[in-house]
Amino acid sequence: SLRTILGALRRIGVAGSLPYLQVAGLAADFVDLSTKIEKLMVIKESAELAEFRSLAADLKEAFQAFSGLIRTGCTEQELNAKLRLLLLSKGESLAFPTSILSGQRLLRSTCGCPTTSRLEPGHAVLVDGGIERGGLYSDMTRMYFLGASPLFEPYQELCSSHRRVVETLRAGISMAEVVDLYRCQLKASGLPEGTFEF
Repeated sequence: SLRTILGALRRIGVAGSLPYLQVAGLAADFVDLSTKIEKLMVIKESAELAEFRSLAADLKEAFQAFSGLIRTGCTEQELNAKLRLLLLSKGESLAFPTSILSGQRLLRSTCGCPTTSRLEPGHAVLVDGGIERGGLYSDMTRMYFLGASPLFEPYQELCSSHRRVVETLRAGISMAEVVDLYRCQLKASGLPEGTFEF
């Protein structure tokens, strides 16, 4: 057990969380190394960066192949099965459960399990998936449109708003500040703060 392994140690460095019940009563000083470890993890060596780029390129390739499979009449579940196969051909496993939403479901959420809903002309289709390989995780979200859609123009404005926020980001900014930047940008663009609500 963890308690047995750590029992003889006098000083224990911890990064992240530690199960309290397994270490309660140990005669050791616990030192929180989370911040120091996080700072070390930010600095990436060229080999690590190459792995990230390779993973991202493979994920992009899988999504490009998937885009040709989206057709009117398919169900979200049918598309999901095809997406999973493409992703697993590129990675050791899925990074998380894939998500496909279309039509009216997008007005309620931007994440959910694929259903037996069939894609119809004019539908917007939101797809989210990722792969894991060698301990690295990737994530990609894409929006597809089946012909003319009332969501196309608001989506383009949302993308523009996102790019404007990204251009203002800088090192050291807090997540609370990022959220505020998005709120201000969405308001300036006339978009709702939550999902599309027309």
